[in-house]
Amino acid sequence: MEELLFEATCMMNQAGVTANPVPLLGGTLLPAPLLALPLPTLGTAGVPATVVLNSLTVPAGTLAGGTLYFQYWIADPMAPLGLAVSNAVVGTTRLSLREAMKESFDAMLAVAAPPAISLPIYSVQDFTNLVFVRNPACWAARIDLTGLSPWNRAYANLRAGTLVSPRHIVFAKHYALSTTPGNNDIAFVTEDNVTVVRQLVSVTYPAVDIGVGLLDSDVPPGIKFYKVLPQNWASSLPNSNNLPLLCLDQEEKALVRNTTQTNSGASYMWHKTPPAALRSQFSEALIGGDSGNPAFLLVNAEPVLVLVHHYSTGGPFYTSHQGAVNAAMAQLGGGYQLTEVDLSVVPR
Repeated sequence: MEELLFEATCMMNQAGVTANPVPLLGGTLLPAPLLALPLPTLGTAGVPATVVLNSLTVPAGTLAGGTLYFQYWIADPMAPLGLAVSNAVVGTTRLSLREAMKESFDAMLAVAAPPAISLPIYSVQDFTNLVFVRNPACWAARIDLTGLSPWNRAYANLRAGTLVSPRHIVFAKHYALSTTPGNNDIAFVTEDNVTVVRQLVSVTYPAVDIGVGLLDSDVPPGIKFYKVLPQNWASSLPNSNNLPLLCLDQEEKALVRNTTQTNSGASYMWHKTPPAALRSQFSEALIGGDSGNPAFLLVNAEPVLVLVHHYSTGGPFYTSHQGAVNAAMAQLGGGYQLTEVDLSVVPR
């Protein structure tokens, strides 16, 4: 609950998790009060006033997604004892960004088919005819993975590329893609299984194990590119340990890993096998040949690129290298820069 409007001057907010109407000071107190918040006097009599709660610590034991009742006391010299009470407002407590990310991720896994059925992103991968059919039973089928390349002409399913703009891809420097004409095709697949091919025309290497490449033209709107975390991500996500990660491998499987704690400004992000039974069922160790495949946090079911694999348990943390990658994209041309995901529109 970010903003509450009242046609009065507000002085005190009472809040509770249950309704318990009782007469009080000439009005009716609706919440069974668990906390009281003093507020500055706002507005004047007869003029609408706005009360903004940017943060509120709810009572201990209040469940996320539960109900809270709010009510304001108002200075009114014409009322008994000089006070009146507003109508009550009912709100719902929100999850933190961390808990929202974990809960939505685990909810998908909880209803997924067994891993042998739900890990593969594709049910058909025909590298000869470039036919790719998405697996509707994949646990990540609702997530837009169209910006991940399942094939390139030089190395087939190895040496993956990930779109960070309609015309730029990122990959592992030590596992580079080909720009040789006739051998530089790279494919992407729309959600309705249409294969889109572009040519990788130039590349540059701006930072540790980061490759940035330019395609010969933009991909169509049906192919997604991926955002990165904003520079101030840690203010919304101070505890980044044990968050679920969606990781890709050379077989195009949607694997689940857990983050280790990442500090603001860290050059690399790392992950580990999830200790929780639910996530661990969908986890596998990455192996040789998986380099260059990406890993994502999910924010409101949107995949947000955090790393491209250098090692089996991690790779460069792209938010920390945003300036270098943007400079590389500008050098290559194409008119795009990295896009940051907006964390202000999700629960914090």
